[in-house]
Amino acid sequence: MGPLDPKIVEKSLPKSVFAVTAKHKDVIAFAGVVCDGGLCFHSQEIIVHPYYQKRGIARTFMKYVFNFLNYNAAQRSYISVFVGQVLEGRPGLWM
Repeated sequence: MGPLDPKIVEKSLPKSVFAVTAKHKDVIAFAGVVCDGGLCFHSQEIIVHPYYQKRGIARTFMKYVFNFLNYNAAQRSYISVFVGQVLEGRPGLWM
């Protein structure tokens, strides 16, 4: 594993059914939801750069994600959220 490559993030955006980003010159946070076409939704990425963590960005992003799901997921859809953590001792790698 290496640093989070902005080109990889750009490639993942079109594959998401919903995405939200925060910028401060560069992208500092990202959240995305993928779907199988209607029944299974997965919030696979909620990423905030360590410098900007503990400021409520992820919490705000989750409000946007849940709002999207409330309007787009059918009743009885399967919804999952992956939660990661900063990988200690790995400069440039943040999740």
